[in-house]
Amino acid sequence: MTDNKYKRVLIAVDCDPTSEKIAEAGLDLAKRLHAEIAILTVVDTSLLLGSEGLTAHEARSIAKTAAAENLNALVANIFGHHNISRYIMEGSAEAQILKVAKEWPADILVVGTHGRKGLARMILGSVAERVIKNSNIPVIVIPVNHG
Repeated sequence: MTDNKYKRVLIAVDCDPTSEKIAEAGLDLAKRLHAEIAILTVVDTSLLLGSEGLTAHEARSIAKTAAAENLNALVANIFGHHNISRYIMEGSAEAQILKVAKEWPADILVVGTHGRKGLARMILGSVAERVIKNSNIPVIVIPVNHG
């Protein structure tokens, strides 16, 4: 067997319906590489506002709880018996993905891209694009267009 320099795969998901496709691709890659797996989701706290009688702290707590439940369901559905590390972070998706990739430390990243164009891309930006530009390790991008 050849020496594999990719021993740790970090899979970043946003716990929306496209996350399964990203998780499946990351799992397939990790199996082929015989690599450890970590999965990460980020609660973007800059988008949370207190409303309907909720404080910003309560909204953040609810969002983190929902993210944890979604991540646990995804892990149970896709990874089954595989032993994986889980991270639920708060803040900027790009910054947190890069932080966990460095601290875990990952050898390769798997992220998804929604393929937004025009105004949606200008407003929302592309987390995948910013991660690619700022990552010190290889990044595999999984297209997850809804169409």
